[in-house]
Amino acid sequence: RDIKQVGHPVLRGAAREVRRDELQTPMFRSLIDDMVQTMRTAGGVGLAAPQIGVPLRVIVLEIREEYLTKLTQEVIKAREMRPLPLIVMINPVLSVPPPPPPSSSSSSSPSSITNDPVSPPGPGMVVHEEGCLSLTGFRATVARHHEVTVRGWDREGNDVEMNVSGWPARIFQHECDHIEGMIYIDRMDSRTFRMFTPPEEKEQIYNFE
Repeated sequence: RDIKQVGHPVLRGAAREVRRDELQTPMFRSLIDDMVQTMRTAGGVGLAAPQIGVPLRVIVLEIREEYLTKLTQEVIKAREMRPLPLIVMINPVLSVPPPPPPSSSSSSSPSSITNDPVSPPGPGMVVHEEGCLSLTGFRATVARHHEVTVRGWDREGNDVEMNVSGWPARIFQHECDHIEGMIYIDRMDSRTFRMFTPPEEKEQIYNFE
């Protein structure tokens, strides 16, 4: 399927939750297959359903070994990249570890990720450059949480909970922004927004969708 570009209204609306009675329908199963194929064809490492024009809370992620062979070991280490088997997550919900408490009275319960842009980076956050297949030809640095917990359903409707860090955590946050109607440019350091050249595209993995 075609990947919708910035300016399309589907990218700016909150997607709706998937109902359990939809999971086994031919239309929904075809949607997931289409998302995986579209992500792989585009050379991305993640995709959200709104990016192909479907306003549902569904994301797919995958970091293939062949992608990492295009990168230097320095880049892989700095961004904590590693192979990630195909993940299909339905109705994902993100939470993050609490920051170090300033006093003993601070709450220690996990904090939910909101759709408010993050700036400046705080404790437990890291800054790296991102790109997006819905905004081709550009990149910018974005502060993201280093570690997140993700809860949702797999494609069969089973409850899933994952704790991820490094680059996989960044991909999850990037994709979950999409189902809230947000794009990385809403969180970026605007001073770093830049065009990129084709050789860079072959050497660096920043396109999440």
